[in-house]
Amino acid sequence: MRVMNMLYVGIDLHKEKVYGIVMNENGELIKKEKFENEPEEFHKFLKNMEKAIVAIESTGFATPIYDFLEENGYETKVAHPLKTRAIAEAKIKSDKIDAKILADLLRSDLLPSSYIPSKEIRKIRDMARHRAYMVRFRTRLKNKIHAELAKRWIKTKGNIFTKKGIEWLRGLEIKSVNRYLDVMELLNEKIKEISLEIKEKAKENEDAMLLMTIPGINYYSAMFILAEIGDVKRFPDSHKLCAYAGLVPSTYQSGNKTYHGHIIK
Repeated sequence: MRVMNMLYVGIDLHKEKVYGIVMNENGELIKKEKFENEPEEFHKFLKNMEKAIVAIESTGFATPIYDFLEENGYETKVAHPLKTRAIAEAKIKSDKIDAKILADLLRSDLLPSSYIPSKEIRKIRDMARHRAYMVRFRTRLKNKIHAELAKRWIKTKGNIFTKKGIEWLRGLEIKSVNRYLDVMELLNEKIKEISLEIKEKAKENEDAMLLMTIPGINYYSAMFILAEIGDVKRFPDSHKLCAYAGLVPSTYQSGNKTYHGHIIK
């Protein structure tokens, strides 16, 4: 719904530069400017715009800009990249998402926005994803060690990364294996540190504690689920939530027949 005398701001973000366009409700160009991607430059560009809505495209560095704009009193929408491009192509006949397109879609109430979790949820999400990344990296190192042993025809059984197993690996005196083990030791310490942080956060979160009553859900799983879902109220029903999580079966339709396959995740 459009508001009279409202200004609509489209911001095309780049790492170093920002392209900004301001339109009124009639689509008339009020301001157009290129400026540095710095907080004070945003202040200058948006100066004296009391009634303004800002649209930015979802990029790797959109979140800090979103926080900055919201904290300074500007209603801000982060455009959904794929949906915005599809609508722009259909309505405006352009597949290039620039500041003008964003402002145009915003004033026409056609801009599909992305969900932006709260700062607290984003902090938990970063922690959970950081831990997951380090665990995956550790797994790659283990696979590298197995590959080094296989190249030397050294056969193993069971888990070789127990305390005794690591002593055995060190005793082989293979330089590449020892280097991987050195990195793994550091990774284990860091994984333990962040796991403790996540555990403390879980103890303070009622939803996490409730999730942990489900058999098989520990503190890390609970916090990971909460971080990825965010505000559960944004889903109209349980089916939408399951679809978001990729837990619904894939569906194929041909004529009057419908086939269901594996889950979509």
